[in-house]
Amino acid sequence: TFGDEGLPVGSFPLGECQGDCDDDGECAPGLMCFQRDGTEEVPGCSGLGESGRDYCYDPNNTVSPSASPSSKPPPTSAPTKVPSHAPTNSP
Repeated sequence: TFGDEGLPVGSFPLGECQGDCDDDGECAPGLMCFQRDGTEEVPGCSGLGESGRDYCYDPNNTVSPSASPSSKPPPTSAPTKVPSHAPTNSP
């Protein structure tokens, strides 16, 4: 017997970052079906997946990758310390 997208019924429930799901009931317990458009990023999963496919994800594990690390802090528009009128020692 075949289920969604021609996958064997034994393929369900789907695990984390697996698809194509149509609703939460097709995902393993504790996982939810992330309905997306195109190649929208799935929370907690890496890569783009296939366009138009929906994937199971863990709603409690939604840490997305951060921006690329940088060795320099971002510039600020204001001083970080209050100016002092007292002289400072030279290094």
